Amino acid sequence: MANGKLHRFVLVFSLCFSLTASSALAQVIADAGDDLDAPCAAGEAELTLDGTGSSIGAGITYEWVADGIVFNDETSLTPTAVFPVGDTEVALVVTEDDGVNPVETAEDTVIVTVSDNTPPVLQVSADPSKLWPPNHELHDITVDVDVSDECDAEEDIDVILYSISSSEPDNGRGDGNTDNDIQGADTDTDDREFQVRAERSGKRSGRIYTAIYRATDLSGNQTDGAALIRVAHDQRNKRGSTSNPTPKRTPKQRGRWSRPR
Repeated sequence: MANGKLHRFVLVFSLCFSLTASSALAQVIADAGDDLDAPCAAGEAELTLDGTGSSIGAGITYEWVADGIVFNDETSLTPTAVFPVGDTEVALVVTEDDGVNPVETAEDTVIVTVSDNTPPVLQVSADPSKLWPPNHELHDITVDVDVSDECDAEEDIDVILYSISSSEPDNGRGDGNTDNDIQGADTDTDDREFQVRAERSGKRSGRIYTAIYRATDLSGNQTDGAALIRVAHDQRNKRGSTSNPTPKRTPKQRGRWSRPR
């Protein structure tokens, strides 16, 4: 009698263990893969997701879901999609279906990060960029700004006049008795028009006004560009001659001017 009860107990225990193990083995697994990080190109990045760690078999289906994202095949284990700059959460839903009703469903998520680490490209130039003569008069300056970015549209890039300065004191020695040589320049704004004075010290090599512009994209990357306005000391070229040098005399002309022997 005791042996019979023991036999039935072992049989029931083995059956329960077998059913439990089979249930564990049959559990649906959703694995959306590791989080992804990629640099943007033209404001986006094309990436392929990896759900191959999920359950595979007959009656098992897959669905990838993300707000605003269109997959080439959302029912594939490895779909491809285009992602915008920033973080996007993607969910993978795995369902085991017996043909009538869903038996079991599992879900996993992955974070796709498209990064913008590239600063904008900024080119600035002043018109006019040279002032002459140094007659202490104020001149209107217009700055041309050309900006572009790998990830953001031009209209989304913030450009400001960061600073403007002169290489000489405002009213230094040898430059005439005037001050306020820079006027109408509003820093920390997109100011591209101002005035500077055509002035330089006669004791120095010339004056340079430097207007620094700063471009910031939507990810906070920054680039500075400088527009220069020069007031030369004089009109001599690099070899020391003036811009309108006296014409050289020909040998015939020198002969006419030479003293008789």
